This record gives sequence, structure tokens and C-alpha cells, in this order.
Amino acid sequence: MVQEDRVKIVKGLINVASKGAVAWGQFNKGVITLSDIAAKGTTYHEAFHAVFSLLLDNKEQTSLMEEAKKLYGDKSDVRLKEALAEGFREYVMTREKGNLGKRILAFFQDLYHKVTNWKSINPYINQYYRNINNGKYVNSTFKVPSLNSSETSTATFAAQSDSIKEALTSKGWTEDKFDSIS
Repeated sequence: MVQEDRVKIVKGLINVASKGAVAWGQFNKGVITLSDIAAKGTTYHEAFHAVFSLLLDNKEQTSLMEEAKKLYGDKSDVRLKEALAEGFREYVMTREKGNLGKRILAFFQDLYHKVTNWKSINPYINQYYRNINNGKYVNSTFKVPSLNSSETSTATFAAQSDSIKEALTSKGWTEDKFDSIS
């Protein structure tokens, strides 16, 4: 995968909706688009969307959404995903700029979550934040094909090798879902 294919930097704010909404960043069709004037941490927010959409299987996504409903209330899936992405941005940024006291507090908060959730079958939100931040998904066995124009004819689900199709299916992908972002 060529990183330049998956992350684009544009000048100014990004139009994200037909009604004129603008944003600092967007994850759409497998590509992260960032504004050159984006607020600090926008990359983390969009990275969460990419991992959630492309690398988590249906069970993991459902588990996160159920926990998000408990934490953020009964909101639409879109709003819950936004809250989770913003939570990840805050998670990373507080750990980056924290002084020794904040890092110690974060350590004990993480320890508390591990102790209180050790019997839980469902993973908890902070564990996913830690996994993303620690690079767990970097070496994922499934990589989305490059978006190079020379490869667009092979970017359909049907054109993938059997091993890629199997990896996609095991992650909950369907032919329609794959083809819609390819």
C-alpha cells in the first residue's frame, strides 16, 4: 500500500456534505483527506475512522458501538462513531503532551480499566484506543489495495485473489461494501 494513495492534504476546509458542511478532515471511500489548516489532532480522529471501518471485524465494531451507546447515550451510529473518533483524538493528545503527573494518572486509569474489565468478553473503548495508538493494526494481514489509477481495474472484490477474498470475508466485508470504496 502506498501511503500517498490513502492520505491527501488539501488547501482550506473540506466540503463534507451537500448542505455545505465543512471540516478539517474526512475519511471517505478508504481515503483520509486532511485540510492544510486542520486543528492539531485531526489526523488521529480520521485514523480512528480508518481503523474502525477497514480493519475491525463486525463483532469488534458492534462491541465498540454498544459500549459507545452506554457512554454517549442513544445516538445515531454516525454520531457515535464521531464521538469515538473524537475520544481517540483526545486520548492520544492527552498522552502526548502530558507531564509526568498526567502520565502517571493515565497509567492508573488504564490499570483500573484492565482490572475492572478483565472478565469482560467485550473489549472496551480505551483498549481499542491503546491498540490503535500502539500500532496494533499497522501489520494487519489485510491491506486495502492501492488506489493508483493503473490498478483500478483490479480494485473490485471479484478481481482479488482467493486469499484476499477470504481475509475480507473474515473481517465482515461483502462484495458490495468492498466495491463501493474501491
